[in-house]
Amino acid sequence: MIRRLSAVAIILGLTSISVRGDDAETSKELFIKSVWPTLQANCFKCHSDKKQKGELRLDQKATAYKGGESEKPSIVPGDLEKSQMSVRINLAEDHDDVMPPKKPFLTKEQKEAINKWIQTGAVWVELERSVVAEGEDKEQAAREVPPADPATLKALQDAGALAGPLAQNTNIVGVNFMRVAKDTNDTHLPQLQKIATQLEWLNLADTKVTDAGLANLKDLKHLTRLHLEKTDIGDAGLAHLEGLANLEYLNLYGTKVTDKGLASIAKLPNLKKVYLWQTQVTDAAADAFRESHAKLMVDNGWKPPAKQPEPESKTVNAICPISGKPVVAEHTFNYKDEEIGFCCPNCLGKFKDKPEDFIGKVVRVNKPAAVGATATVGATVTVGVTATVKATAEVKAEVAAKAFNSKCPLSGKDVDPAHTFEYKDKRVGFCCPNCLAKFKKEPDTFFAKVVP
Repeated sequence: MIRRLSAVAIILGLTSISVRGDDAETSKELFIKSVWPTLQANCFKCHSDKKQKGELRLDQKATAYKGGESEKPSIVPGDLEKSQMSVRINLAEDHDDVMPPKKPFLTKEQKEAINKWIQTGAVWVELERSVVAEGEDKEQAAREVPPADPATLKALQDAGALAGPLAQNTNIVGVNFMRVAKDTNDTHLPQLQKIATQLEWLNLADTKVTDAGLANLKDLKHLTRLHLEKTDIGDAGLAHLEGLANLEYLNLYGTKVTDKGLASIAKLPNLKKVYLWQTQVTDAAADAFRESHAKLMVDNGWKPPAKQPEPESKTVNAICPISGKPVVAEHTFNYKDEEIGFCCPNCLGKFKDKPEDFIGKVVRVNKPAAVGATATVGATVTVGVTATVKATAEVKAEVAAKAFNSKCPLSGKDVDPAHTFEYKDKRVGFCCPNCLAKFKKEPDTFFAKVVP
């Protein structure tokens, strides 16, 4: 029978569940692998069941999405600007509202993972219930052992640790130093040996334990879950864990473990999950280790996908013939075997309605140039889909050269290539649509002022 987890088990740091199937959604995978571990390590001290600073609680979905005293939602699926979580973590580190409010601040990778999670739908996974429902720890919880030494449990509790049974009707024990992590060091570890028979879950995340201190864990033969994330543990410390034959879960996120430490991890016969995100283990070594241990989930962190190059424009023009703005690659129209570019769908629509009125304003440029390059006379500016390329003075000069005049006959200002008018076999240029309109009403009055 499945036993209900106690409060001890819930807070012990259940950071992940397995992502099943190749069709698992990106958002769910990000939450499991990156977002949940980040929240646990950086946010739960002030925003969980024990403490809700700013009336914000982030360890459960309903309250996490709702937000706190600001009355603004913390998480809005698909909308970074409306999600206070994204807004706050991306503020400058000296900003009054940045979260976390002090060091250690979130890394670039942590911020990117949270942002990507929100953008892809902010799927929340109830990790505690999922672990029990999938039977991941039911077998271990059923192991019959005598009760743990009450004096040892009390000593651990007096030191600030959460120590007690993992579930009802079992003597299996978990110990969690998360609440007093900064005050926990090697001196607290020898007491764990007194409850080695009962101890299966141990959370030392963010504590000050050292490689030498982990020697106190080598006799904890029944340990199945071990959190060492954000400690100074390195390869030497892992060597002390090689005899933990029942260990199934090992979190080394943010430690000093290197490629060399993988040899110690390989000696853990029942290990199912190991987290290596932001360690010194290289991606190449992690990938090779994953391939050689097919049954072991090796998580070395979410990597943002490589940025795809923007498609090149194949238009004959770089400047929209209607607005005079740079063309955008997705707004094009094939007219008489030429691909004409426009700045927006509105200009494209106007051209389609009366192409003969605007085709004369298309300035064709010939030689290809890279995005962002200076457009010299006679050169083509290749414009990406984001239209970040601005019209340069040289391109405008090229377009203006098509007009009969370089100065507006009404204002005396430079001609804008978007505003021209055919009159008496001359293409007259103007600085703005207002001057163009005035000229059309009284062309003879102003034509005499046109200076070639």
